[in-house]
Formats: sequence, structure tokens, C-alpha cells
Amino acid sequence: MLFLKYISDVWQDHYDGYKAEYGDEPELIEEANGTKLKDAGKSVFQDISFNTDKLGEEKQKNTILRHLLEDFAKEDLNLKPSRVGTLDVIGNAYEYLIKNFAASGGQKAGEFYTPPEVSDLIAELLDPQPGDSICDPAVVPASC
Repeated sequence: MLFLKYISDVWQDHYDGYKAEYGDEPELIEEANGTKLKDAGKSVFQDISFNTDKLGEEKQKNTILRHLLEDFAKEDLNLKPSRVGTLDVIGNAYEYLIKNFAASGGQKAGEFYTPPEVSDLIAELLDPQPGDSICDPAVVPASC
């Protein structure tokens, strides 16, 4: 859901830019914008079932999903690039989820990904130049 929210907000930023550039010309906006959001939404949700019993009974499930969608619609979760700048929203969310799910499963998050502090230190020590590749020595199997 976070990924779809993110691409939706990015799309909205682009749409707003096209609208500012082309005015109220829906044909020009649609031509410039394409159908990327529709295609992304199809691929994200193709294997998700909202009919699972894991979310509870029908009424409870609908309440949970409604609250989830309402939370995602709040201004605090506006992920438009014009608002968050260059913040790596998806990357940061992924790291947060890995840390928390790994810890709740009795494992350390370091078993699943290299913490950004380690990656930053490796990059600083190696001082890569454009075109260089850096292997993450913690990745099994290590590949570059």
C-alpha cells in the first residue's frame, strides 16, 4: 500500500506539473502522462487478496481496510516529491520494516540487509569514481 501511495503521489506531482504547463487540456495531459499509474497498480495488487480471513470477519475486515485507506489519505502521509524532496521514502520504509520484522522474528536486521551506516562508510573509504562498482562483502553470495 505504501508503494502504491508513493507512486500515486509522484504521479499527482507530475500531473500537477502537466496541468500547469498545458492548462485544462485533458488530451495533452493524458498524452504527456500516459497510463503508468494504472499499470503499476495492476502489478502491485495482482497477488493480493482482501478477502482473506486473516483480517477478521467481513465487518471487521472492512473497518480495518477503511481505516488503512483513511490513514494513507492524511496530509501527513503526502509523499509528493514537491513535499518530501529527495527523501528516499521507499528505501527508508523498507529498512524500517526489515529492522522491525527481523527483530520480532528473533533475528537481527543485519542478517537481511547492510545498514546504511556501513554502506556509507564503505563508500567513503573506497572513494569510488564514476563507473566503479563496489561489492557488498556481507551479501551471500557476493556478486558484482
